[in-house]
Parts: sequence; structure tokens; C-alpha cells
Amino acid sequence: MAFAVLGDAGPVGLVTIAVRRRRAGAVGPDRALRVVRARAATVDEWQDAHEAHGASYFHGPAWARLWERSSGGAVRLEPLVVELCDGSSAVVGASSVPTRLPGVRQTTLSPEGCAGGFVGAVPLDAVQRAAVARWLAGRRSLLWRIGAVDADLHEVVAPVGRVESTHLIDLADGAEGARSRFRSSAKRSARRAASAGVVVRRATGARDWETYVRLYADTVRRWDTPLGTYDERVFELLADEPGDGVSPLPGGARGRACAGEIVLVHRDHAISWHGATDTSAVPGSFNLLEWEVVGDLAADGVRVYDLNGSAGLEGVVAFKESCGRGRRPCWPSRRRTPPSRSPALPAARPRRSRPGAGASQPERLRRRRLP
Repeated sequence: MAFAVLGDAGPVGLVTIAVRRRRAGAVGPDRALRVVRARAATVDEWQDAHEAHGASYFHGPAWARLWERSSGGAVRLEPLVVELCDGSSAVVGASSVPTRLPGVRQTTLSPEGCAGGFVGAVPLDAVQRAAVARWLAGRRSLLWRIGAVDADLHEVVAPVGRVESTHLIDLADGAEGARSRFRSSAKRSARRAASAGVVVRRATGARDWETYVRLYADTVRRWDTPLGTYDERVFELLADEPGDGVSPLPGGARGRACAGEIVLVHRDHAISWHGATDTSAVPGSFNLLEWEVVGDLAADGVRVYDLNGSAGLEGVVAFKESCGRGRRPCWPSRRRTPPSRSPALPAARPRRSRPGAGASQPERLRRRRLP
């Protein structure tokens, strides 16, 4: 985790999805490949597939389980296994959430408007992935945000309406390569913050999380019209997530917290989920934070750092552009018919996970904080 400007605070830019059609007469080898069966999956099946082949933290059960716990069971994990006619299969990371209609629920492939999807039980090739994506796109009452990590599916599923964007920092050539793409203004701001005494360190326990929650509360109070806010319970649960338990946080003079950001890591992919900053503290603190986070993630073998969506906030977009200008589209989707009339997916009632399942997840929850 690290402190930063808030990205997505909830579902944004949700629009209808449709299958992208080929030109008349064009027939590809994937047209014959189709889903022939769907069944409820266990959370264990979901976890195992995600550990082996998951694309991002949001594709796995830990994220959905967080919201199941924080909502008191209002969010339900309902993963599916879909089987293709060639014998391959994928686990769809589905959950259901309440709607404004009494007794009516909505299926989502990642709670809180994040970019989730499906995971191959074994690695899937492009043709198999396209077949699963087409099947999902044909479901009704389904919320699916297709992120940059699944950019190949943008050729299969086309949005109707406004397309969100995210920003990627490429770490394939290491921290120095990524930092060289920061704009000069961002580099100067980071240097000024460092000269003013701001430091970045990793969180070490509950007190750091409490500091972050206070900083977030101060951030929310400055907003005129918040897009959405999170209860303190969410951060308490994040603090309890299994992982290496480290998160950097920049600090200013006399140990005053300046900014922080929660970064979720799975395998070689990291994504920024949440952030907070004190604009009255030390200017440039967040620039320094991202500078140090990039170095930390690169040292741990992360190759892609996704800064996540910006909810159309121009100031947030401008900040992320200053960190490397790696803008990428993020396909939003929306239910195609009222959920009460047409359920999206077969009802999934997975068995409970085996005791201790997920306790040794490969995801690492970075908690970056100021002193």
C-alpha cells in the first residue's frame, strides 16, 4: 500500500457491452469454440486457479471476500466454472451484490467497480479466452469491467458509451527506466518533497493503518461532492489480509503524515486501489511517494504497475500522466436487461472453502505509510 490521490471510489462509467462482430464473410478458427457447460465453483477452485494463473489481485477471491466480510454477507461469492467444447475450462470470479430493488441481486466480476474477470484452470490461449469472453458478454444482468491487464479481450467485447481509462507504469526495464519517463515537473516535485524532509517507509502495524484512516478522513472532509467513501471497517480488514504486510508511506517534518496509497500486488502485477493526501503538508509528497513505490515494486519483480481509473477527474488524470503517460483503455460494462427479469449467470452456491484456504496467497498487500 502507498498513499496517493484517490482513484476509483466505486463503479464508474458503466455502459452496455456487446460482442464485436467480424466483417461480413470473415470466419475465424475461434468461431467453432464455445462454452458448453457452466457450473458452480468452490472458492478453493477459484483460489487455486488464481494462484497459478491470475492476472491481477482483483481477479481473485481475496478481493471479493473482503467485501463479503465488510458488507456483513450482502456481497456473496458465487464463482463459476465454464467448460469449452475442446475440454478447457476457466473459473469466472463472479459475486452478487444487492440492488436498489428489494430482493434483486446483480452479478459482478469484481466488487466496487474494479476490473476483474476470469482465470483459466490451466493457461488459456487467445482463442479460448475469446470464447469465454463472448459467452460472458452474452450474459444479462452482468457488471464486468475489463481492465488493461485483459486488453486482448477488448478485441472481443466492445463497449457502448464512455470508455474509462487507466494508466500503466511499465517496470519491465526496471525502476530507472520507469523513472526516466516521469515528466520533469513530477521529478522536480519529488525532489522538493525529499529536500523538505519527506521520507518513505513501509508500514509496520496497526498504528500505521490508523494513521492512514485519519489521513483519509481528512481527505474526504475536503471534498465538496465525494464520489463515494469507505467505512473504517474496510481498512481494518485490509490490515488483516495475509501477505508480507509491508506498505511504504511518505512522512514529512516531525513525522507528520503527508500522503499514502494502497497498492495490491499479485505475481508480477500491481494495482493502486486507494489513496489519501494532505495537501497542506508538504507539496510534492505524492510525487515522491510514487517515485519510491516504483523502485520498491521493481525490486520485487513487478513488471506492470497499474494506477487504476481516475473517475474522469482531470486533476487525477494529469497527475497520473506525469508519472509516465501510459494511458490505456478500460472497458466498462452494464447489465443489459433488468436483473429481476434475466439473471446473468447460473445460480452459484459454492461450498465453503477448506479451513485455512487462502492463508498462503501469493498476493502481497503492500501497505505503504508515513511515520
